Amino acid sequence: MKKFIFILLALLMLVSLMACNEQGDTPADTTTAVPEDTTTAVPEPEPLKIIDNGTTKFKVIYPDGPDKDMFTTMRSMIDDVEKKTGVKLEFDNDFLKFDEVHDDEAYEILVGPTNYAQTAEVLENLKTCDYAIVQRGNKIVIAAHTPEMTIRALNYFRKNILPDNVETSADGKATFTFKEFIYIVDAPITSFTVEGKDLRDFTIVYAKSKPGYDRAAERLQQDISERYGYMLPIVADTKSEPAANEILIGPTNRTESTAFYAKYEFPNLTYHIGVEGGKFIIAGAPYSCLQGANRFCTTYLYSSGKEVALKAGDHLTDSLIDTASVPLTEGSDIRIMTANILAEFKSWSNTYEITPVYERIEIFAALMEVYKPDVIGIQEVTPHWHETIPQYLGDTYEIIYTKTPDGLVNYSTILYDKTKYDLVDSGVTY
Repeated sequence: MKKFIFILLALLMLVSLMACNEQGDTPADTTTAVPEDTTTAVPEPEPLKIIDNGTTKFKVIYPDGPDKDMFTTMRSMIDDVEKKTGVKLEFDNDFLKFDEVHDDEAYEILVGPTNYAQTAEVLENLKTCDYAIVQRGNKIVIAAHTPEMTIRALNYFRKNILPDNVETSADGKATFTFKEFIYIVDAPITSFTVEGKDLRDFTIVYAKSKPGYDRAAERLQQDISERYGYMLPIVADTKSEPAANEILIGPTNRTESTAFYAKYEFPNLTYHIGVEGGKFIIAGAPYSCLQGANRFCTTYLYSSGKEVALKAGDHLTDSLIDTASVPLTEGSDIRIMTANILAEFKSWSNTYEITPVYERIEIFAALMEVYKPDVIGIQEVTPHWHETIPQYLGDTYEIIYTKTPDGLVNYSTILYDKTKYDLVDSGVTY
């Protein structure tokens, strides 16, 4: 009996299939009613009333330690709401004590990068130049990745959402109904992958071993955010555990950095860029890595293409030195040089840009490699220079330091080639 029923069902299915094939792409009866969609649509949430008949449940929440300009604009928004509705919104920061948690049921307007889960969820779907003014449960989230874009969001709220959505009853009581708005910018780069993995999921990791690698990381972060639209997090190698998706700047403590540095030579003012073990790497001394980050940005982020795909074997390198060595003048047998290496200070003008030591020290060390002086006198050697010079000059030069007796925190210093000369005596006249 079971066998008979199975055969009968098979015959019925065959007849149905034959009927479908006979109809082809055009239905035989175009008046056949379309079956009703039995799926249940998810209802839109009821719009929140920030002010309801002259009263409010809402409080404005901002990050603990906010950006000054963002905070000022937020206060202006609160003042505008009061002028328009007659209702003053209270405000507070998002600081939590050790045993506290946020109340998801509380009616709150979250402004900027607060520590609420609702803010994090909104930011996750925004690019650097986007902002959102959206409803999440009983929260209204006004968020962007930068203070500048958050200020733009607040100003849009003030100039558009507030004026267009307030109604006043006959007895003069205001109702302010919230309306969402999301601002999206199309980034010039539409796709960026490293061995098939989206760059938006990467973290920039810089070496903490020497000062300056963080500067290259910041340059990279800024240009990626402007051109691809995503603000990648930055961490020091000593403050994070290795992860699969990383951009490595300098000789980090990751095994991929060690393997990459072992492949190439790294004289001063030379960088190498490439992919190692699925990670993108910029390698060299700190100033070289900064120039490598610049090269990366001009090559990949500011090219004419909209899609970038890095893969194993990709390699860029350059040296900022165009002369390997400078021979002695004919008839000379010794080279003596002098250099004022002032850095870290603003000189005599308050607007003069500070030059960090890590930039000048690599240039200075490269100059020493090219000219190979027998003796060089250097002035205005700050304590930072004092600590850094031996890290870059190796074992060729001996250093004689003398602290200046004028009360300034710097040294007058002489370096000599100890492979050629022995120190017999030294002193200072000031």
